[in-house]
Amino acid sequence: MLRAILLFLLLIAILCIQFQHSILYAQGEVTLILQQVPDEVAKTVHAVVQDVTSAPDSSSSSGGGGDGTALTAKEKRRAAKLVAKAAAKAAAIEAATANTNGGKQATPQEVGAAAPECAAPRKPYHVVLTAASGTYQEWQSRIAYYHYKKLKAENPCSDLGGFTRLLNTPGARPDGLMDEIPTVLVAQLSNGNCDSCDHGFIVMNRPWGVRQLLKLPHFAKIPEEYILLMETDHLFLKVLPNFATPSVPVGFGFYYMTYKYDPAKLKPVISKYFDPDQVDPVGPSPVIIHKKQLLQLTEPWWQLCLTLKRDPAANRDFGWVLEMWGWALASAKAGVRHKVLAEFQAEPGGMGIDRIDKYYLYHYTFDLDTGDGWQWSKRQLMMGYPTVLKPPAYVMKRGPTHSTRRFVEMMNEAIEKISPWKPLRPKMRLP
Repeated sequence: MLRAILLFLLLIAILCIQFQHSILYAQGEVTLILQQVPDEVAKTVHAVVQDVTSAPDSSSSSGGGGDGTALTAKEKRRAAKLVAKAAAKAAAIEAATANTNGGKQATPQEVGAAAPECAAPRKPYHVVLTAASGTYQEWQSRIAYYHYKKLKAENPCSDLGGFTRLLNTPGARPDGLMDEIPTVLVAQLSNGNCDSCDHGFIVMNRPWGVRQLLKLPHFAKIPEEYILLMETDHLFLKVLPNFATPSVPVGFGFYYMTYKYDPAKLKPVISKYFDPDQVDPVGPSPVIIHKKQLLQLTEPWWQLCLTLKRDPAANRDFGWVLEMWGWALASAKAGVRHKVLAEFQAEPGGMGIDRIDKYYLYHYTFDLDTGDGWQWSKRQLMMGYPTVLKPPAYVMKRGPTHSTRRFVEMMNEAIEKISPWKPLRPKMRLP
């Protein structure tokens, strides 16, 4: 649609040169076109049209005017400049819209359609990174996107498809990364205990945000048939083949997402909602799932999260993973079983682990501590960006498959390559 607008703007400029009386007709046609595009695009394009179609005053022109006669050489030069100006502005609109319109004007190219030159068979999945506002998740999002782009460039014909950051902010306000990362904006939950409130649990925004995404035009326009849901503190280690099917999603098996982790506490609560032995030990992230199945599960997931928050025993015993239990139980109740993939991600903590190369994602949720005074925790960086990591020399002498060495290398590479490496303020946008 935007390319059509660009061509039409050029046509208008040509009409300015050829027939002055054609301008009113052209403006009417543009009005019809603008009714088919998002409001923010329409407003910007309308300003361009007004500029392009503003002809010189006939009273001050020696040979041109509104009677259909040819314009003067000066007026033609002015119209030619407007052609270039219209083209530049329309191109800028198109480039900005790819990242800043909340997914309303996405195209297959913008969201990462399957490359036609790649040999079949492929089952590309679209990455949806769930994120919230604030410095803490801003720097995490930039590092995650950096390594996604690097891996995508190195493996253009893999199952790794396009990328969308699903950003929950108050009032769906944009942040400073809109031009850096393809982003869909959704409104963050309000405080309180209502059906559209967070119930004092910020993670409720994940199902709430996904619920909104599914209703936006952006979701329908995503060309990939599968979605990979992931979080800001995930790093791509290597390309994950798409092991999912239309009826069987792929999830990671969390050791604490089973009643066997604490039978006395968890089994009675889980039993209220489903057979504990028939619930997969998964959460909603990371998960690869077919789009139709995500549509099937998201509303039950959200509704069950509300139910669990209002159940004193579930709220107490599920704690900070209540939203994960909402996904696991909603899936089980819908008859959906996951392929549980142990290598989906690694969650190293403390001294780290060997053989990080077995895994597809690195989830840096746990603190690192080498035992000799060097420590690293994302929770120490709630208000500021991390600087280059400088662990003890012996850590960097470990084999390349040691998790701490790999983590340090990946973090430092992103920190050194992303510019500017500092918090970014939102840019001023046209109303």
